[in-house]
Amino acid sequence: MGKNSLIKSTEDKNTEAEEKAAAKPAKKARGKKAAAKKKEPAAKKTETKKAAPKKAAPKKDVKTKTAKKEDAAKDAAEKKAAEEKAAEEKAAAEKKAAEEKAAKEAAEKKAAEEKAAAEKKAAEEKAAKEAAEKKAAEEKAAAEKAAAEKKAAEEKAAAEKKAAEEKAAKEAAEKKAAEEKAAAEKKAAEEKAAAEKKAAEEKAAKEAAEKKAAEEKAAAEKKAAEEKAAAEKKAAEEKAAAEKAAAEKKAAEEKAAAEKAAAEKKAAEEKAAKEAAEKKAAEEKAAAEKKAAEEKAAAEKAEAERKAAEEAAQAQYPPFEEAGAETVAAGALGKLQNSALAAYGSVVEGLDTVKRVVKSQPDLPKYPEVRMSLVILAVLMAFVVFASFLNAGHYQFEQKARGVILMKGRFAPAGMKALVFMPGMVMPADAKEDYKAAEAAAITRDFFLNSYEASMAAPEPDAAAARAALVAALPFSFTTENRKMIWGLINALDYNVLMAEAEAAINDEVAGQLKIAEEKLQKAAALAATEEEAADAEALLERVEAMQEAMVAPEASVAPEASVAPEASVAPEA
Repeated sequence: MGKNSLIKSTEDKNTEAEEKAAAKPAKKARGKKAAAKKKEPAAKKTETKKAAPKKAAPKKDVKTKTAKKEDAAKDAAEKKAAEEKAAEEKAAAEKKAAEEKAAKEAAEKKAAEEKAAAEKKAAEEKAAKEAAEKKAAEEKAAAEKAAAEKKAAEEKAAAEKKAAEEKAAKEAAEKKAAEEKAAAEKKAAEEKAAAEKKAAEEKAAKEAAEKKAAEEKAAAEKKAAEEKAAAEKKAAEEKAAAEKAAAEKKAAEEKAAAEKAAAEKKAAEEKAAKEAAEKKAAEEKAAAEKKAAEEKAAAEKAEAERKAAEEAAQAQYPPFEEAGAETVAAGALGKLQNSALAAYGSVVEGLDTVKRVVKSQPDLPKYPEVRMSLVILAVLMAFVVFASFLNAGHYQFEQKARGVILMKGRFAPAGMKALVFMPGMVMPADAKEDYKAAEAAAITRDFFLNSYEASMAAPEPDAAAARAALVAALPFSFTTENRKMIWGLINALDYNVLMAEAEAAINDEVAGQLKIAEEKLQKAAALAATEEEAADAEALLERVEAMQEAMVAPEASVAPEASVAPEASVAPEA
């Protein structure tokens, strides 16, 4: 950039010098031209004066008019010639002056150009020299810098290489130490785990043995305590009876004479009290039996209402009825198998009929028309059976205003029959016209399972409707997993219903209701799916038994001594 600036400034100076050199000759020529114009009148006057003596001096003698005209014309011609000559001389002088001026200007311009070229050349040489010096200085500085950087880089690389080697050696040593440490720790951990496992097994075995011993000890202690309590109770009863008998005998002996009348009176009073007690017991027994009968009737009525509700809920899904555990295998698959067996039986029966006809008429095979008819008959029967099989495998969903009916092809070449009605169901717009048995069963099963979930998710769950939906889903569950799942839901539902009804009966605190609660809890315990559910049912059973014992105890204590205790302690049966 410095070199270009220097060249440009030099060119600007040369241009100014050329302009000044060109301006000087022009100014000088203008001065000469002005001086020539001033001298021109004077030259004309001098020439006129010089030419004037050449004129002929007028003669004093009188000349003629013609001669005068000739003289005037001659003078005019001479004057004109003198003017032309002066003009030629002036033009030649001006031309010469102009040529000299142009030559001078050309020389000055040439000199200025040569000077400008020399200055330009000198400036360029100077700029080139400066540029060369600058370039040499930059190259020298760059070489020195590169050498310094190279030296520093080599020293740095050597230092980094040395550090990397030392670091690698250190890492290798640390890695080796870590591997040795990890191996040692792994070995120690394995030994520790083995020891802990062995200790845990020994501890578990010890705990199992201790638990077993504790259970055996607890059972033995419980048995001993029960036996001891029974023995103490029996001894206490016998002792009390003996003491009472001795005291009564002594009192009777001591007061026999003096209190004979009082004894007779007391006997009469006791007899009256006994009769009153027996009468009261009879009345209470009659009232209890009446109440038990009423409770039993109420329970039977509630059970009948529940069954009626279940039947009403199941009536929503005709024509299926409640399926028990023994009829799980019966369903759509069983019906299909039965249809296939029936078809096979029909074919076999038809072929047997043909054989019987042929055997009864030995001459028929002789006639080709008969043989052909038999063949055609057999083909037609086979075709009918095949068409029946195809038609029986067709399932269709027929949309109605209140729901959908599942239709199944009859075992016939044509025709459909209704299997089940699904209220509230709406088939999608892209539903197919025909479905396979597995597809139709899956759609129907999902509908009933969704109905079960909707019944249980309602603000007031309808257990009867939910159970009816699950029972209706059973015939459409072809796999063991699906059937187990549905029966698990039915059992769970029955368990919850039985537990709720049992708790309601327990809360009534009536002897007849407690008996009903006991029966329901026994059924619920049989349906329990987990140990926790079984424990809940057993806990309620123990509570019912405790309540029954508490109800029996007051009746036994109220009964008189002379009456039979077992009869007084027996609760009326519902």
